[in-house]
Amino acid sequence: MNYDSDHYQTLCVLPNAEHIVIVAAYRALAGQYHPDRWKGNQAEATAKMAEINVAYGIIGDPEKRKAYDDQRKTTHATFNESEDATDQAFDDAIQAFEDRWQTACDVFPDLITTRKNLEKTSHKLAFAFVVHLIENKPFKVRNELAQAMERNFLERHFGTNQQILDYAKELIKWGFKDAIKRLNEFVDVLGSDIESTAIIKRIENEFGLAERRKEKYKVKPSKEQDDYAAVLLKSTKSKMLYQPLSDETFKYARLMGYEIDFIAGGFFKSDHYSIHARHKKEILFETNKWGIMCLWIKDNLA
Repeated sequence: MNYDSDHYQTLCVLPNAEHIVIVAAYRALAGQYHPDRWKGNQAEATAKMAEINVAYGIIGDPEKRKAYDDQRKTTHATFNESEDATDQAFDDAIQAFEDRWQTACDVFPDLITTRKNLEKTSHKLAFAFVVHLIENKPFKVRNELAQAMERNFLERHFGTNQQILDYAKELIKWGFKDAIKRLNEFVDVLGSDIESTAIIKRIENEFGLAERRKEKYKVKPSKEQDDYAAVLLKSTKSKMLYQPLSDETFKYARLMGYEIDFIAGGFFKSDHYSIHARHKKEILFETNKWGIMCLWIKDNLA
């Protein structure tokens, strides 16, 4: 048995992934590299498919997986979330769960935002979340599950240093894939117990991230700002009124000059949302339900 290869990374799953997630991931990747679907070099597809089959033959078998887990080396996985074809394979595979997922979202609309947020980190992570939730039905702890899966994913790639993890999430949010890969390389070589400030400064300077942030969200020319803001506000309000249970509702509130604070819950307490006017401390409304906050904004601010 090959203990040097990271079979979990080959199948794009976390080491603690459930069997059903491993099976679903294997099917997604097997579909991607199938000779009838692969449009690239056939030799590359054949080699990749052989690697996938070896990985699935080991971690897809409970007994072999246990032996593999007992002996394998623990390393930080390479962060490679830029393979559009692989993302598409997982997006295609998730279609088998979409009908049941939509039914779940009808009851728990917050799942829509949760899935979108996980997709920003990794399509494979969102895929694992959907499969796990639909197959095992832990809806009562869905928020805790999403948080735990995201943290496991980030720790798998960036270690346990909280400042590094927070910085990794920021880089992912901005889409700076070259900087994310570099951060992953630093952690893999230096380990989790590193001087985070020095690493962050090095990455910021190496990739010129301050300027790239300004360029990515460049402010409109001042003479156009008022018109632009008015059009944006009108468009956002229209979207919110059409579908109040969406991210557009929170966006509308912020455009209107309000701040929404969110505190994630845990196993023994619920999430908490509160809203207040910008630069004022007085809380106008608070709730532990995302959907209720959306409806309050629509009814009171629109």
